[in-house]
Amino acid sequence: MNCGRRALLPVARHDVTRDANMAGFELSHKVRRTNATDRYCRYISDEVASMPVNDPERLGAMDLNLLAALDALLTERSVTEAAARRRVRQPAMSSSLSRLRRLFNDPLFVRDGSRLVPTPLADSLAGPVADALTMAHALRTRSETFDPATDERALSAIASDYVSVVLLHPILKTLQATAPGVTIDVRSVPTDIDRQLRRGTADVAVAPRSVIGSPAGLESSDLFTDRNVFVVDAQRTDVGDRLTHDDLQSMPLVTYRGGMMATVSVRELGRPPANQGMDLTTRSFVSAAFMIAGTRTAALMPARLAHRLAGPAGIRIVEAPKRLPPFAESMYWAQHRRSDPALLWLREQLDRVSAALAEEEQ
Repeated sequence: MNCGRRALLPVARHDVTRDANMAGFELSHKVRRTNATDRYCRYISDEVASMPVNDPERLGAMDLNLLAALDALLTERSVTEAAARRRVRQPAMSSSLSRLRRLFNDPLFVRDGSRLVPTPLADSLAGPVADALTMAHALRTRSETFDPATDERALSAIASDYVSVVLLHPILKTLQATAPGVTIDVRSVPTDIDRQLRRGTADVAVAPRSVIGSPAGLESSDLFTDRNVFVVDAQRTDVGDRLTHDDLQSMPLVTYRGGMMATVSVRELGRPPANQGMDLTTRSFVSAAFMIAGTRTAALMPARLAHRLAGPAGIRIVEAPKRLPPFAESMYWAQHRRSDPALLWLREQLDRVSAALAEEEQ
Protein backbone atom coordinates (compact mmCIF):
# COMPACT_ATOMS: atom_id res chain seq x y z
CA MET A 1 0.00 0.00 0.00
CA ASN A 2 1.48 3.33 -1.10
CA CYS A 3 -0.67 6.41 -0.61
CA GLY A 4 1.95 8.47 -2.35
CA ARG A 5 3.47 11.72 -1.26
CA ARG A 6 0.39 13.85 -1.87
CA ALA A 7 -1.95 11.51 0.01
CA LEU A 8 -0.14 12.16 3.26
CA LEU A 9 -1.09 15.86 3.09
CA PRO A 10 -4.54 17.22 3.95
CA VAL A 11 -6.40 16.96 0.64
CA ALA A 12 -8.75 19.88 1.21
CA ARG A 13 -8.24 23.48 2.29
CA HIS A 14 -6.78 23.72 5.78
CA ASP A 15 -6.36 26.49 8.33
CA VAL A 16 -3.15 26.84 10.27
CA THR A 17 -3.55 28.24 13.80
CA ARG A 18 -1.00 28.94 16.50
CA ASP A 19 -1.44 26.88 19.63
CA ALA A 20 -0.19 28.84 22.64
CA ASN A 21 0.46 25.65 24.57
CA MET A 22 2.66 24.03 21.97
CA ALA A 23 5.59 25.32 19.93
CA GLY A 24 4.00 24.29 16.67
CA PHE A 25 0.89 24.16 14.57
CA GLU A 26 -2.22 22.05 14.39
CA LEU A 27 -4.02 21.48 11.12
CA SER A 28 -7.78 21.34 10.83
CA HIS A 29 -8.97 19.81 7.62
CA LYS A 30 -11.78 18.05 5.85
CA VAL A 31 -11.31 15.08 3.57
CA ARG A 32 -13.81 13.59 1.18
CA ARG A 33 -12.95 10.16 -0.13
CA THR A 34 -14.97 7.00 -0.54
CA ASN A 35 -13.12 3.75 -1.26
CA ALA A 36 -11.17 1.73 1.32
CA THR A 37 -7.76 2.82 0.11
CA ASP A 38 -8.63 6.49 0.23
CA ARG A 39 -10.20 6.09 3.67
CA TYR A 40 -6.92 4.65 4.86
CA CYS A 41 -4.95 7.48 3.28
CA ARG A 42 -7.31 9.95 4.94
CA TYR A 43 -6.64 8.24 8.26
CA ILE A 44 -2.90 8.63 7.82
CA SER A 45 -3.43 12.25 6.81
CA ASP A 46 -5.42 12.84 9.97
CA GLU A 47 -2.78 11.24 12.17
CA VAL A 48 0.14 13.01 10.53
CA ALA A 49 -1.66 16.34 10.31
CA SER A 50 -2.39 16.20 14.01
CA MET A 51 1.32 16.00 14.77
CA PRO A 52 2.76 19.27 16.05
CA VAL A 53 5.30 20.46 13.48
CA ASN A 54 6.85 23.84 12.86
CA ASP A 55 6.30 23.80 9.11
CA PRO A 56 3.21 22.02 7.71
CA GLU A 57 4.73 21.93 4.24
CA ARG A 58 7.33 19.47 5.58
CA LEU A 59 4.59 16.85 5.90
CA GLY A 60 5.05 16.12 2.21
CA ALA A 61 8.28 14.32 3.11
CA MET A 62 6.48 11.83 5.37
CA ASP A 63 6.01 8.19 4.38
CA LEU A 64 5.15 4.98 6.22
CA ASN A 65 8.75 3.78 6.37
CA LEU A 66 9.71 6.98 8.14
CA LEU A 67 6.82 6.55 10.58
CA ALA A 68 7.95 2.98 11.24
CA ALA A 69 11.50 4.20 11.93
CA LEU A 70 10.19 6.77 14.40
CA ASP A 71 8.06 4.14 16.11
CA ALA A 72 11.09 1.85 16.46
CA LEU A 73 13.21 4.67 17.90
CA LEU A 74 10.47 5.57 20.39
CA THR A 75 10.23 1.93 21.46
CA GLU A 76 13.90 0.97 21.62
CA ARG A 77 15.49 4.34 22.59
CA SER A 78 18.57 3.26 20.64
CA VAL A 79 19.55 3.68 16.99
CA THR A 80 21.27 0.28 16.96
CA GLU A 81 18.33 -1.57 18.52
CA ALA A 82 15.81 0.34 16.41
CA ALA A 83 17.74 -0.71 13.30
CA ALA A 84 17.66 -4.34 14.44
CA ARG A 85 13.93 -4.07 15.10
CA ARG A 86 13.34 -2.74 11.59
CA ARG A 87 15.88 -5.17 10.10
CA VAL A 88 17.91 -2.40 8.48
CA ARG A 89 21.52 -1.32 8.87
CA GLN A 90 22.42 1.20 11.54
CA PRO A 91 23.45 3.90 8.99
CA ALA A 92 20.01 3.62 7.39
CA MET A 93 18.32 4.18 10.75
CA SER A 94 20.63 7.11 11.48
CA SER A 95 19.66 8.58 8.11
CA SER A 96 15.96 8.16 8.96
CA LEU A 97 16.50 9.95 12.27
CA SER A 98 18.21 12.82 10.48
CA ARG A 99 15.26 13.11 8.07
CA LEU A 100 12.83 13.05 10.97
CA ARG A 101 14.73 15.81 12.75
CA ARG A 102 14.59 17.98 9.65
CA LEU A 103 10.94 17.18 9.12
CA PHE A 104 9.89 18.17 12.63
CA ASN A 105 12.57 20.80 13.15
CA ASP A 106 13.31 19.21 16.51
CA PRO A 107 16.12 16.96 17.81
CA LEU A 108 13.43 14.39 18.82
CA PHE A 109 15.97 12.45 20.92
CA VAL A 110 18.87 13.54 23.10
CA ARG A 111 21.55 11.19 24.36
CA ASP A 112 21.75 10.20 28.01
CA GLY A 113 24.64 7.80 28.37
CA SER A 114 24.00 4.89 26.02
CA ARG A 115 20.25 5.59 25.65
CA LEU A 116 18.22 8.12 23.70
CA VAL A 117 15.71 10.21 25.62
CA PRO A 118 12.74 11.54 23.60
CA THR A 119 12.02 15.24 23.62
CA PRO A 120 8.53 16.44 24.61
CA LEU A 121 7.66 16.68 20.92
CA ALA A 122 8.77 13.07 20.26
CA ASP A 123 6.69 11.89 23.23
CA SER A 124 3.64 13.63 21.79
CA LEU A 125 4.13 11.80 18.47
CA ALA A 126 4.13 8.29 19.96
CA GLY A 127 0.36 7.80 19.99
CA PRO A 128 -0.46 9.14 16.49
CA VAL A 129 2.46 7.23 14.94
CA ALA A 130 1.45 3.94 16.57
CA ASP A 131 -2.18 4.39 15.52
CA ALA A 132 -1.22 5.17 11.92
CA LEU A 133 1.00 2.09 11.66
CA THR A 134 -1.68 -0.10 13.24
CA MET A 135 -4.23 0.99 10.63
CA ALA A 136 -1.70 0.45 7.84
CA HIS A 137 -1.10 -3.12 9.01
CA ALA A 138 -4.84 -3.77 9.29
CA LEU A 139 -5.46 -2.64 5.72
CA ARG A 140 -2.56 -4.67 4.35
CA THR A 141 -3.74 -7.91 5.95
CA ARG A 142 -7.31 -7.51 4.61
CA SER A 143 -6.14 -8.59 1.17
CA GLU A 144 -3.78 -11.35 2.31
CA THR A 145 -4.35 -15.07 2.04
CA PHE A 146 -2.64 -17.70 4.12
CA ASP A 147 -1.79 -21.30 3.30
CA PRO A 148 -0.05 -22.94 6.29
CA ALA A 149 1.31 -25.73 4.08
CA THR A 150 3.33 -23.37 1.86
CA ASP A 151 3.48 -19.89 3.39
CA GLU A 152 6.15 -18.58 5.74
CA ARG A 153 4.96 -16.49 8.65
CA ALA A 154 6.43 -15.50 12.01
CA LEU A 155 3.72 -15.28 14.67
CA SER A 156 4.03 -14.24 18.30
CA ALA A 157 2.12 -15.24 21.42
CA ILE A 158 2.21 -13.83 24.94
CA ALA A 159 1.96 -16.69 27.40
CA SER A 160 3.36 -17.96 30.68
CA ASP A 161 5.55 -21.06 30.70
CA TYR A 162 2.54 -22.90 32.14
CA VAL A 163 0.47 -22.08 29.05
CA SER A 164 3.45 -22.94 26.83
CA VAL A 165 3.64 -26.45 28.28
CA VAL A 166 -0.08 -27.16 28.47
CA LEU A 167 -1.40 -25.39 25.37
CA LEU A 168 1.36 -24.43 22.95
CA HIS A 169 3.46 -27.59 23.15
CA PRO A 170 0.75 -29.72 21.44
CA ILE A 171 0.67 -27.22 18.57
CA LEU A 172 4.30 -28.07 17.73
CA LYS A 173 3.12 -31.34 16.18
CA THR A 174 0.74 -29.41 13.94
CA LEU A 175 3.48 -26.97 12.91
CA GLN A 176 5.88 -29.75 12.03
CA ALA A 177 3.31 -31.76 10.10
CA THR A 178 1.18 -29.14 8.34
CA ALA A 179 2.82 -25.71 8.69
CA PRO A 180 6.60 -26.09 8.23
CA GLY A 181 7.07 -22.41 7.34
CA VAL A 182 5.30 -21.04 10.42
CA THR A 183 7.21 -20.05 13.54
CA ILE A 184 5.77 -18.94 16.88
CA ASP A 185 7.70 -16.62 19.16
CA VAL A 186 6.45 -17.20 22.73
CA ARG A 187 6.95 -14.15 24.93
CA SER A 188 6.67 -13.82 28.70
CA VAL A 189 3.71 -11.99 30.18
CA PRO A 190 4.36 -8.21 30.27
CA THR A 191 2.56 -5.51 32.21
CA ASP A 192 0.99 -4.00 29.06
CA ILE A 193 -0.62 -6.94 27.25
CA ASP A 194 -3.43 -4.84 25.78
CA ARG A 195 -1.03 -2.22 24.41
CA GLN A 196 1.20 -4.79 22.76
CA LEU A 197 -1.75 -6.48 21.06
CA ARG A 198 -3.22 -3.21 19.80
CA ARG A 199 0.14 -2.09 18.41
CA GLY A 200 0.81 -5.45 16.74
CA THR A 201 3.92 -6.12 18.83
CA ALA A 202 2.26 -9.45 19.70
CA ASP A 203 -0.36 -11.38 17.74
CA VAL A 204 -2.26 -13.19 20.50
CA ALA A 205 -2.11 -13.46 24.27
CA VAL A 206 -3.29 -16.21 26.59
CA ALA A 207 -3.95 -15.26 30.20
CA PRO A 208 -6.64 -15.56 32.87
CA ARG A 209 -9.66 -13.39 32.15
CA SER A 210 -9.52 -12.20 35.74
CA VAL A 211 -6.13 -10.64 34.96
CA ILE A 212 -6.84 -8.84 31.68
CA GLY A 213 -10.59 -8.23 31.88
CA SER A 214 -12.13 -6.71 28.72
CA PRO A 215 -9.87 -3.89 27.47
CA ALA A 216 -11.09 -1.61 24.68
CA GLY A 217 -9.90 -2.60 21.22
CA LEU A 218 -9.42 -6.29 22.06
CA GLU A 219 -11.53 -9.35 21.36
CA SER A 220 -11.33 -12.57 23.31
CA SER A 221 -12.63 -16.10 23.75
CA ASP A 222 -12.35 -18.54 26.63
CA LEU A 223 -10.05 -21.51 26.01
CA PHE A 224 -10.06 -23.82 29.04
CA THR A 225 -10.37 -23.81 32.81
CA ASP A 226 -7.92 -24.94 35.47
CA ARG A 227 -7.50 -24.67 39.22
CA ASN A 228 -4.60 -24.15 41.60
CA VAL A 229 -3.16 -26.97 43.72
CA PHE A 230 -0.16 -27.40 45.99
CA VAL A 231 2.80 -29.64 45.25
CA VAL A 232 5.27 -31.03 47.79
CA ASP A 233 8.27 -33.35 47.70
CA ALA A 234 7.02 -36.75 46.55
CA GLN A 235 8.95 -38.46 49.37
CA ARG A 236 7.32 -36.53 52.19
CA THR A 237 5.31 -38.71 54.55
CA ASP A 238 4.29 -36.01 57.01
CA VAL A 239 1.84 -34.44 54.57
CA GLY A 240 -1.35 -36.17 53.50
CA ASP A 241 -3.42 -35.69 50.36
CA ARG A 242 -4.70 -32.36 51.68
CA LEU A 243 -2.79 -29.69 53.55
CA THR A 244 -4.07 -28.70 56.96
CA HIS A 245 -4.17 -25.09 58.13
CA ASP A 246 -1.21 -25.91 60.38
CA ASP A 247 0.74 -27.27 57.38
CA LEU A 248 0.04 -24.13 55.42
CA GLN A 249 1.17 -21.84 58.20
CA SER A 250 4.38 -23.70 58.96
CA MET A 251 5.89 -24.55 55.57
CA PRO A 252 7.65 -22.15 53.16
CA LEU A 253 5.87 -21.47 49.87
CA VAL A 254 6.93 -20.85 46.29
CA THR A 255 4.43 -18.79 44.30
CA TYR A 256 4.40 -17.29 40.81
CA ARG A 257 4.48 -13.61 39.93
CA GLY A 258 5.16 -12.32 36.46
CA GLY A 259 3.98 -9.28 34.52
CA MET A 260 0.30 -8.78 35.24
CA MET A 261 -0.14 -12.27 36.69
CA ALA A 262 0.25 -13.83 40.10
CA THR A 263 -1.01 -16.97 41.80
CA VAL A 264 -3.33 -16.79 44.78
CA SER A 265 -1.75 -14.80 47.59
CA VAL A 266 -1.04 -16.42 50.93
CA ARG A 267 -3.53 -14.09 52.57
CA GLU A 268 -6.30 -15.36 50.29
CA LEU A 269 -5.45 -18.84 51.54
CA GLY A 270 -5.95 -17.79 55.14
CA ARG A 271 -2.20 -17.88 55.86
CA PRO A 272 -0.73 -15.01 57.89
CA PRO A 273 2.36 -13.27 56.47
CA ALA A 274 4.50 -14.34 59.43
CA ASN A 275 6.44 -16.89 57.38
CA GLN A 276 6.97 -14.77 54.29
CA GLY A 277 10.64 -14.45 55.16
CA MET A 278 10.94 -18.09 54.11
CA ASP A 279 8.74 -17.70 51.03
CA LEU A 280 9.92 -17.34 47.44
CA THR A 281 8.33 -15.85 44.33
CA THR A 282 9.39 -16.83 40.83
CA ARG A 283 8.56 -15.81 37.28
CA SER A 284 8.40 -19.42 36.14
CA PHE A 285 5.83 -22.04 37.08
CA VAL A 286 8.12 -24.79 35.75
CA SER A 287 11.13 -23.70 37.80
CA ALA A 288 8.90 -23.55 40.89
CA ALA A 289 8.03 -27.22 40.40
CA PHE A 290 11.70 -28.22 40.25
CA MET A 291 12.56 -26.30 43.43
CA ILE A 292 10.47 -28.55 45.67
CA ALA A 293 12.11 -32.01 45.69
CA GLY A 294 14.24 -32.63 48.77
CA THR A 295 12.89 -29.60 50.67
CA ARG A 296 10.10 -28.80 53.13
CA THR A 297 8.77 -26.20 50.71
CA ALA A 298 5.43 -26.36 48.91
CA ALA A 299 4.51 -24.64 45.65
CA LEU A 300 1.20 -23.39 44.35
CA MET A 301 0.54 -23.94 40.65
CA PRO A 302 -2.14 -24.85 38.08
CA ALA A 303 -3.29 -28.47 38.32
CA ARG A 304 -2.79 -29.28 34.62
CA LEU A 305 0.88 -28.32 34.84
CA ALA A 306 1.38 -30.08 38.17
CA HIS A 307 0.12 -33.36 36.70
CA ARG A 308 2.55 -33.09 33.77
CA LEU A 309 5.56 -32.28 35.97
CA ALA A 310 4.87 -34.58 38.91
CA GLY A 311 7.13 -37.38 37.70
CA PRO A 312 10.01 -35.36 36.18
CA ALA A 313 10.15 -32.91 39.13
CA GLY A 314 9.74 -35.52 41.87
CA ILE A 315 6.67 -33.82 43.35
CA ARG A 316 3.26 -34.88 44.61
CA ILE A 317 -0.02 -32.99 44.28
CA VAL A 318 -1.90 -32.13 47.47
CA GLU A 319 -5.08 -30.13 47.86
CA ALA A 320 -5.39 -26.82 49.70
CA PRO A 321 -7.15 -26.78 53.08
CA LYS A 322 -10.17 -25.54 51.15
CA ARG A 323 -10.65 -26.25 47.44
CA LEU A 324 -9.57 -23.26 45.41
CA PRO A 325 -11.98 -21.91 42.75
CA PRO A 326 -11.26 -22.60 39.07
CA PHE A 327 -9.96 -19.92 36.73
CA ALA A 328 -10.43 -19.47 32.99
CA GLU A 329 -7.56 -19.07 30.55
CA SER A 330 -8.65 -16.85 27.67
CA MET A 331 -7.22 -15.86 24.31
CA TYR A 332 -6.99 -12.18 23.31
CA TRP A 333 -6.27 -10.45 20.02
CA ALA A 334 -6.60 -6.94 18.57
CA GLN A 335 -10.03 -6.16 17.18
CA HIS A 336 -8.64 -4.56 14.02
CA ARG A 337 -6.72 -7.78 13.22
CA ARG A 338 -9.61 -10.20 13.57
CA SER A 339 -9.60 -10.97 9.82
CA ASP A 340 -5.87 -11.62 9.42
CA PRO A 341 -5.85 -15.11 7.81
CA ALA A 342 -2.71 -16.27 9.62
CA LEU A 343 -4.05 -15.17 12.99
CA LEU A 344 -7.38 -16.85 12.25
CA TRP A 345 -5.45 -20.07 11.63
CA LEU A 346 -3.49 -19.69 14.87
CA ARG A 347 -6.64 -19.04 16.89
CA GLU A 348 -8.20 -22.15 15.35
CA GLN A 349 -5.23 -24.22 16.50
CA LEU A 350 -5.50 -22.85 20.04
CA ASP A 351 -9.24 -23.57 20.07
CA ARG A 352 -8.61 -27.12 18.84
CA VAL A 353 -6.05 -27.92 21.54
CA SER A 354 -8.25 -26.30 24.18
CA ALA A 355 -11.17 -28.51 23.19
CA ALA A 356 -8.96 -31.55 23.73
CA LEU A 357 -7.89 -30.20 27.13
CA ALA A 358 -11.52 -29.84 28.16
CA GLU A 359 -11.92 -33.59 27.75
CA GLU A 360 -9.00 -34.38 30.03
CA GLU A 361 -9.58 -35.25 33.66
CA GLN A 362 -7.80 -32.79 35.89
